[in-house]
Amino acid sequence: MQPIDQQTTELQKVTKKKWRQRHRFLWVLGWLFGSLVGLVVVAIACLIIFANTQKGQHYLAKQIGELTGHSVEVSGLSGSFPNHLRVDTIELKDPKIGVWLSLKQTELDWSLLALLRKEIHVDRLYAKEVNVYNLPSSSEPASAKDSSSSTSDIVVSANINDIQIDKLFVADKVAPIDIAVGLKGKIFIQNVLKVADFQSFNDLSNIHLSLHLWELNQATDLQLLAEIGNQKIDKSSLIINAKQQSDGLIERLLKMDQLTPLSLSLSLKGPFDKLQTKIDLSAAQTKLNVNGDIDLIHSAMDIALTGHSPAMTLSPTIGWGGWNIDAKLHGAFQSPAGAGKFELTDLAAGDAMVNKLLLQFKGEDLTSLAGNQDKISSPWVRLNLVADGLRIPGAKPKLLAGSPLSLDVVYHPKEKDESVDLQINHHLIKVFGRIFIKPALHGSLELYVPELKPLAETGNVDLKGSTVLNMAFDLPEDPKNPIHIDLDGPLMITGGLPIAVQMIGQQGHIGLHAQVTQEPKQKVILQSLVFNGKQVNLNAQGSLIDEQVKALLNLEVKDLSAAAPMVKGKANAQMNIDGSLQDLAATLKLSTTLSTTANSGYVLRPSQLELTANAQHVTSRPIAVVALMGNLDQTPVNIKLQAGLAEKEKQYYLKLEQMEWRGLKAVADIVLPEKSMLPIGTIKLDVARLSDFGRLINQKIDGNIHLDIHSLAEKTSKLLIDLNSQISMPQAKIGKIALSGYVDNPVGKPNVNLKLQANQLQVPKVVQGNALMTASGGMDALKLTLNGNFPSLLDAKGNIDTALVLDLLKKKVDIQKFTALVKGENIRLLAPLQAEFGEKWSVNRLRLSVAPVGAAPATVDIAGTIKPKLAITASIQNITPALAKPFAPDLHAKGVINIQAQLKGSLEKPQGNIRLNAQNMQLTTGSAASLPPAQLTALANLNGTTANLDTRLQVGQKVNAIVNGTVPLQPKGNIALRLNGDIDLAVANAIVGASGQQVKGLINIAMLVNGSMSSPAITGAIHLTKGSFRDYAQGVTLRDVQASILGQRDRIVLQSFSAKAGEGSMNADGQIGIFQPGIPVNLHFGMNKAKPLVSDLLTAILDGDINIKGMAKTRIDVGGTVKIKRADINIPHSMARSVVPLKVIRPGDKVETSQSSGTGPEIGLDLTIKSAGQILVRGFGLFTDMAGSLHIGGTANAPKISGGFEMQNGHIDMAGISLEFTRGIIGFKGSNVDHKIDPSLDFEVKKSVEGNTVSLGITGYASSPKISLSSSPPLSQDRVLAMLLFGVDSQSLSTTQMAEIGVALATLGGEGSGFDPIGTVRKSLGLDRLSVGGGSSSSNQGPSSGTSVSAGKYLMKGVYLGAKQSTGTQGTQAEMQVDITKRLKATATVGTGEDKSGFVTPDNDPGSSIGLLYKFDY
Repeated sequence: MQPIDQQTTELQKVTKKKWRQRHRFLWVLGWLFGSLVGLVVVAIACLIIFANTQKGQHYLAKQIGELTGHSVEVSGLSGSFPNHLRVDTIELKDPKIGVWLSLKQTELDWSLLALLRKEIHVDRLYAKEVNVYNLPSSSEPASAKDSSSSTSDIVVSANINDIQIDKLFVADKVAPIDIAVGLKGKIFIQNVLKVADFQSFNDLSNIHLSLHLWELNQATDLQLLAEIGNQKIDKSSLIINAKQQSDGLIERLLKMDQLTPLSLSLSLKGPFDKLQTKIDLSAAQTKLNVNGDIDLIHSAMDIALTGHSPAMTLSPTIGWGGWNIDAKLHGAFQSPAGAGKFELTDLAAGDAMVNKLLLQFKGEDLTSLAGNQDKISSPWVRLNLVADGLRIPGAKPKLLAGSPLSLDVVYHPKEKDESVDLQINHHLIKVFGRIFIKPALHGSLELYVPELKPLAETGNVDLKGSTVLNMAFDLPEDPKNPIHIDLDGPLMITGGLPIAVQMIGQQGHIGLHAQVTQEPKQKVILQSLVFNGKQVNLNAQGSLIDEQVKALLNLEVKDLSAAAPMVKGKANAQMNIDGSLQDLAATLKLSTTLSTTANSGYVLRPSQLELTANAQHVTSRPIAVVALMGNLDQTPVNIKLQAGLAEKEKQYYLKLEQMEWRGLKAVADIVLPEKSMLPIGTIKLDVARLSDFGRLINQKIDGNIHLDIHSLAEKTSKLLIDLNSQISMPQAKIGKIALSGYVDNPVGKPNVNLKLQANQLQVPKVVQGNALMTASGGMDALKLTLNGNFPSLLDAKGNIDTALVLDLLKKKVDIQKFTALVKGENIRLLAPLQAEFGEKWSVNRLRLSVAPVGAAPATVDIAGTIKPKLAITASIQNITPALAKPFAPDLHAKGVINIQAQLKGSLEKPQGNIRLNAQNMQLTTGSAASLPPAQLTALANLNGTTANLDTRLQVGQKVNAIVNGTVPLQPKGNIALRLNGDIDLAVANAIVGASGQQVKGLINIAMLVNGSMSSPAITGAIHLTKGSFRDYAQGVTLRDVQASILGQRDRIVLQSFSAKAGEGSMNADGQIGIFQPGIPVNLHFGMNKAKPLVSDLLTAILDGDINIKGMAKTRIDVGGTVKIKRADINIPHSMARSVVPLKVIRPGDKVETSQSSGTGPEIGLDLTIKSAGQILVRGFGLFTDMAGSLHIGGTANAPKISGGFEMQNGHIDMAGISLEFTRGIIGFKGSNVDHKIDPSLDFEVKKSVEGNTVSLGITGYASSPKISLSSSPPLSQDRVLAMLLFGVDSQSLSTTQMAEIGVALATLGGEGSGFDPIGTVRKSLGLDRLSVGGGSSSSNQGPSSGTSVSAGKYLMKGVYLGAKQSTGTQGTQAEMQVDITKRLKATATVGTGEDKSGFVTPDNDPGSSIGLLYKFDY
């Protein structure tokens, strides 16, 4: 055992030895690691050195292409690697489309070491040219596993101090159009990966961006600046300016220049939850502004939006009259609160147009409802859209234009199921419904169509009635559950299509219940489809499950007379479909019993028929068997038919095994081999007696038919035809028609030998005679002849004789002869004609004459080629009205027209000239015969793409017009026409003078039309001077008429119109956009004390202010006010015999209205006619002074009139006695069948005499007034009239007074002579009232009143001054009456008569008085 010290020493030696060994190992390991690192550093250094040599850079460029499979190609690599790189060309390629991106002369100055501190640091990124030609073909998307890795914890910043691209080109395969721009700017993003993986706006932080982009042609400039801090934007702006430049980005993108110059300014500033936003957009004269705060974090806003635009035309089919927007919105994006309005007028977009579009928004939120606990739980958002004057594409574009179409949507965002209330309203259709968004979309809708007729007319169907359809739908939360669809409602047919009225009637009903499931397999289950009507029942059910179909359909017709009135009976049909979509089978069974009805005009005896059909493999290898059995008209009928595709021979076949009924027998056996176009087999048809079919077709018919067709398939196929028939019907008769012959090899090289003969051909008033036609030869020399002799052809002797040879292979024809006689005109080919009609169109020479009766013949001479080269000469001489005389017997005219043409070039670009000369053109009968002869010359010089026109028209010395200029011969060419002329309107008096009218004035025209055919522009002016118009029959007189019409490119402007009408005037101005989309109209018409009507019937003085606005293609609204200052209406004793009586529809009567079928616009009315008085009505002893107002609304087709005129004062003179009206009203409630106005009358005269109340009433309508006498208590008519006229009972009347009553009764009965001397004197003296009253004899109660004469005139509105002279003791009296109100009047009289004892009334007071008079009804 060793001592402890020695053991310790040895232990220390061992430990020291181990440490030395470990140290040596670490030292070796360190040197080894250091050597490796050194080698890597040396390798990198060598690589960098190698990469900075010319060979190294060339090698790297080559390796990039090889390593990327040549999808990236680099050439011209230079610079200092890796921080300062220069590359001549970089191309990115796609194996399908080639190069899709290229960069030229690219420079990159960046720091590679900056990546070690997680920073992409670029000092400069420059490219002289970047071209984006296309987008690469789509690659496989990254798997969920690859994309699931999170990068939110990695922070990589990007700092690009300078980025510049001299030219950035983006092709139209990437952008809508080719774009070439320049780009310069700088970018700093603190966390690139977080921005790239954008989840919320909070991810956008610490971003500094400055970019400037401009078009290389300097048309558009864009500047973007953004400084985004932590959840806030310190400063940001976007500024875009676009000049008006034809090659600018905006013009090329929108293909228009109406929106430039354009300026857009956008600025954002502040925290994300309260971002101050301002947008200013200016495009030409269009302005749009947005101001307010936007909360990007909580998706909310508080903004104000305003904007407006004037009338603009963006293209020939798109434009508007102007729009305005004004809105203030706050709250959540999904359910904003506030209010807004957008109004758009005269919008046109293709065939869709609308006169006025009004969109209104209103929303409520919880803050705005504070304090209203009832509404806090259910805030709403409402959107209301109204379209007035809507035109839609289709056959009936004005269907919805008659009244506004409104859409109202109310959204309840806070309700549990987020309901939406929907309402569509129009007079033709109404929709009501409620839709629920949660938990899944479901809801119900109700469709109400009050009148089917206008909607049915869109499909050219005449149908009247109404319907109410209820629809419900339910979409499940789980897509494995079915979608439910239900439809149910009545369909009532009241008129129109007879079969629909009788079959459906007012008992129609529709029902549909179905389910649709999408997963796991698509299923469509039709639980029931029901359609029931008055005489028809249809029900069906079925399913489609994974391409397996099952369906069952049943149809029942209770009474066949509903479908065909001449038959009666019933029918039942059942159809069953089963199988897959690739192999369907179907069966049909139809059974019916029928006979004719008693009033059908013929007798079909009771019949029973049954049709069965069985089809197998319909979608793959169809086979069908059809059979019809039973008896028809108590005669057995048997038809058996098989058809299908033979499986082995692969040919279709048709076998008509049997068709027999009375004298009808037919059989057929036909096959169509594969790859053959000619069926092979036999068809035989024999009808021994066509009279057997008379009962079936309800037509007298006689004759027979024998037809044999044989198709043979031997070495060469052959088709033989043999037809012999005789047919006699009331409409036509053919004594014999025979077609016989054959066609050899009809599919390959046909050789024809056919003859068609028709003898004893008779069609009343059309043709009578015989005709023979033959065809023989092959397709290269087919000889055709036609010979006909017609003792009667169009009610004149006629014939035809022609022979020609037709080469269908070379498309040539040789017409050897052609003569014809039609309506007395001899048509003759003067020489044989050869023509080509294939690839080459040519005529060697066509010489034709047409000789009318008693006139020189017209000649046609045409020679040359039409295509491929145009080289033709044509002459048509001596065209006279005599040529049209046989076909237009009422045409009586003279004159001669000659046409010559010499053309060359091609049809696409013709050259040459065309001349037209019309001399001494004049009608010789009628009112137009007084017009001077017209001379017209026209010359068109064609220059390939354009034609120069020179046209001159002269009508005597009154009309001279010249049209010259250039018109395009291509659709996209430009037009440049000048129209100059002078017209003396007196030339029209030759025509209008016969109608009692006269027109004068001078029109000067100087107009220019330029632009393209699709977008023409008109300039210049038309002036009317020294104009006047008189209609002597109607009393219309306008004088000093002056007008100026200007053309302002796409619109015609009525700069001024003025005319004198009496002592007043009429004026108008406005414009019509004739070349604008929709043709907007904006006209104003005014009248100032105008007296346009002065006649014995009506004289009126008017003030007016009327506006006419809208679009000519949709709806024009006429609105305004007409004030009647004064009107004198004289009721004649009789009307002229030429007046056409109108059928009048009274209120409550039924009237059939129809939609306007014209092509003109819908005319909306909003007119008010007012009068404060002095509408004076006279006639039959009647005098009234009317005042009032009426409004005319609705449309011109169906006006709606309200209001009327009420009498201020008035009387009726009968038998020399003047009776004061106590009531008088003219109302407007009736209309005639053409919606003309027919006012209603309600006038009354009431008196109290000897304790009796007697009255005379005038009621009814102006077209048929009713005059009645009544009393209380009831008295005879003569006593009532005596009390009204003389104030005493008829028993106290003198003989003279009794005669006067007879005259009064004759007047009431309309038996007046029409002689009105009092009216003539009143009019000559200029008085408003003039009457002669009968006197009364003296009595114990007072003096005699004697005969009296009353006269008066309205000095101004409501002020009347009159005088009365009596031959009795009452003397002379003057009266003034002032209307204070409608019923209250102030009166004053000054008289010279004797004092009167007894009871004094205003009617018999001879002295002076002053007082107030108040009238009322009791």
